[in-house]
Amino acid sequence: MSPSSELGRRAAPGAVTIPTYQPRPGWRPTGLLRAAWRVGLVLGGLSLALLFALLAGHRAMQLNPRALPGILVGELPVGGMSRAQIEAALAQLWPPETPITLLDSQDPSRRWEMPAESLGLQIDFAASAQMAMAYGHSGDPLRDLVELFFLSRQSHSLQPVLLFDEQRARQGLAQLAGAVSIPARDATLQVSEEGILAQRGAPGRELDVEASLQFLRAGPRAVFDYRLLPLITRPVQPGLADASPWAQEARQLISRSYALRLYDPVRDETYLWQPDEGQMLQWLLVERRADGFTLGLDQEAMRADLQGWIRALGPERGLALDEAWEAVQAGWESGEPQTLVLRYQPTRIAVQPGESLLALSKRVGMPYWKIMEYNPDLQGLGPLGLSELILPPKDAMLPLPVVLGKRIVVSLDAQRMWALQDGQVLREFVISTGIPSSPTLPGIFQIKSHYLSAYASIWDLTMPHFMGIYDAVPGFENGFHGLPTLSSGVRLWGGVLGTPISYGCIVLGLEEAAWLYQWAEEGVVVEIRYEPYSPGQRPLAPRSTEADRAP
Repeated sequence: MSPSSELGRRAAPGAVTIPTYQPRPGWRPTGLLRAAWRVGLVLGGLSLALLFALLAGHRAMQLNPRALPGILVGELPVGGMSRAQIEAALAQLWPPETPITLLDSQDPSRRWEMPAESLGLQIDFAASAQMAMAYGHSGDPLRDLVELFFLSRQSHSLQPVLLFDEQRARQGLAQLAGAVSIPARDATLQVSEEGILAQRGAPGRELDVEASLQFLRAGPRAVFDYRLLPLITRPVQPGLADASPWAQEARQLISRSYALRLYDPVRDETYLWQPDEGQMLQWLLVERRADGFTLGLDQEAMRADLQGWIRALGPERGLALDEAWEAVQAGWESGEPQTLVLRYQPTRIAVQPGESLLALSKRVGMPYWKIMEYNPDLQGLGPLGLSELILPPKDAMLPLPVVLGKRIVVSLDAQRMWALQDGQVLREFVISTGIPSSPTLPGIFQIKSHYLSAYASIWDLTMPHFMGIYDAVPGFENGFHGLPTLSSGVRLWGGVLGTPISYGCIVLGLEEAAWLYQWAEEGVVVEIRYEPYSPGQRPLAPRSTEADRAP
């Protein structure tokens, strides 16, 4: 239509003119815009549909309470579960006896296990289920819709509610303290056959309950989640760290000499009791005290061993234990062993057929009157008429304390005499002993008297440097002396020494008798025997072939 035509149109009088839309010259709607409109309309429709669906689901959940899909408590999916079901599932997953590993932070190889509840840790099943049920059920529609929207995209995990009872945890740790603790080892002092061993002490460890509790208090959730609790321990020092000073004292104690010498004057033998280190170790007593050790020796055991040693010397000789023990102690204090003289006991001896008392006396080396003292029923010096009798102790003729280190040995067969000093021959003499009708008696005797000059009226003899050794009969003493003289002044026997010529005494030259008189004090043992004696040879007891036995 041409503009002139349009302009030519005119409205009729009284009519309303409605303007006609005329597009802007040159503009038209594009296809891209039209497509965008269509997508927007579709998305809007879907959103409205989803909103209505969520509202419908929310309404349904309000009417039938269940945990929303996608809810987890820890790692436990609880979507669609009721409160009771959630509590049951939680109780099965985390029961009160859930084991917690405890390890020594100083030595992780040392481990223990305890139920979580013993450490005061426990899941609150009801509160955890309530928390899961409350998600999306707050009562605030907008908030619930937001939570529902997020759950529609991904799951949501809630931490279970954890209860921590500190007092219960303290009790549990205190109960575990005994198992965790490593007692400190005190230094020890051990005595064995190998010797004295001192072992150093070693520190221990003990559970620090409060420090471990503080660690647990700071992170109970981590302890429960990882099922692991490092325990804090602290060192415990030994009461005694070093025993070496007492070991040294013990070694000094057993190194001191406990010894005793016993001298047998009959056999001229010396016996030494000197326990070695092994024996001393058996006697050593070690007693522990708070600050160390008390050391000592078992004196009862020592006395018992000493008594056993003395008894081993035989039944016919011995010594009182108390006397021996006192000598041992005196020697220990002085550092020099004491010497005691053994004492003999009476024995029984067989009598030979038809043997007289004098013959028996000569055979056993004991004066007849001394034998009669021990056998009071004997009558006369003739045949005994007995099968056996009691023989006096072999040292019965030693009434004085024995002089140690000196001894005189007389040989009746060799007509010789030796003066011994500490077992060595000082001098050897030619002597003369008694004639057969008045013999010198063999036996063990002593120097028991000194007379510069003695007179024997029965024979009118003056005897220089006389030393009595035994009574041939009571009141009549035989002994050593120099060449005698008669009352007329004549000196006898000067040229016949070396043959039996006396009436029982032992005769020496004048110079020899004077020397012996000065050298041999009272108490020196005199052994008179038949057999000869060689320097270095142990003196022998008087000749006897009978077996002695205790009465």
